[in-house]
Amino acid sequence: MPSDCGIDGGRHGAGDGMVSHLIEAWQSNDWPKLATLLAHDCALSWFEEGLVHGPDAVVNRLSEHPVSVQGFELYLSYTIIKLRMGDRPVLVKVVTSIDAVMLLVVVAPPPGHHRIRFTMAYDGSRYRGFQRQPQGGAIQNVLEAALVKLFKHPLSIHAASRTDAGVHARKQVFHADLPAMPNHLADLLDRMLPDDLHVYGAEVVPHVFHSRYDARKKTYRYRLIHQVDPFLSHQALVHQKLDVHRLNTQLELFVGCHDFRAFTVRNDKIDTVRTVYAARAFSLGDETIIEWIGDGFLRHMVRMMVGHVLHDLCHDVNTVHAMLAEPLKPRRAMMAPAKGLYLHDIEY
Repeated sequence: MPSDCGIDGGRHGAGDGMVSHLIEAWQSNDWPKLATLLAHDCALSWFEEGLVHGPDAVVNRLSEHPVSVQGFELYLSYTIIKLRMGDRPVLVKVVTSIDAVMLLVVVAPPPGHHRIRFTMAYDGSRYRGFQRQPQGGAIQNVLEAALVKLFKHPLSIHAASRTDAGVHARKQVFHADLPAMPNHLADLLDRMLPDDLHVYGAEVVPHVFHSRYDARKKTYRYRLIHQVDPFLSHQALVHQKLDVHRLNTQLELFVGCHDFRAFTVRNDKIDTVRTVYAARAFSLGDETIIEWIGDGFLRHMVRMMVGHVLHDLCHDVNTVHAMLAEPLKPRRAMMAPAKGLYLHDIEY
């Protein structure tokens, strides 16, 4: 997740040259040169030991081990360096901004394992959300149990989004490190799942890929129906018809980079700045869809934005601007029910 609106974790034209200079400095132990390539707030993840921050801390850690670089390649929005530390094969994810290295992630692929990226859809009505629960009943619990049964091997999965209880997904992504990649893996796993969970894709990806942290954009949709339909009672919110033009005028207030502290569960340890790229409403048959596209969303954020806009429209008031302008002022946003929310798409 971005910590402020000025950071772009994407690749730019200067990225390849920057990575080449990084490799050259690292292999030749030219630490002063390497330090000049690092952003002042750069971070390093070293074999999952936790992040270290700042050029000095990053250089100190990198200088502990001589490396031999085998090559590098562009993948998604970052570069992967393949190297060896002694006899140990290592991968390094390099994320750059326009003129500096922002993030280095160093991992050692587990021998004989493949990192698999899965794509799935689900009806979340009867689950306690996606994230694993000690008492069971979450989608992650069901998926991990099926994978353990399939591979006879303890493992865990990591998802792009930990959707709330009752929230649905048309496209959810998760990854796992598996001891094999059998043919038709998605079909094999899908047959072991209940009908309201559907895995429709599985592919091998590099071991630096991460379903959550590599996501560039997420799209959520909230579904409103305008008359009672018992067949949709757990999949949409019944709400009076709205003036779509007025609704879009309200939604436009959320677009841009803001502190969304007023639209999430309060937690002072979490960075609450996010960028919403688009927020719009449109009619789809007899339904109204509210769509949100952003770099990431906080817990309950979409449901609170939807709920609050619906509240404001129904009471002919406008409180959204003040809540975004003064995020530290104690206010409570309304929250729409989970059943109308869908994780619609994820872009990498």
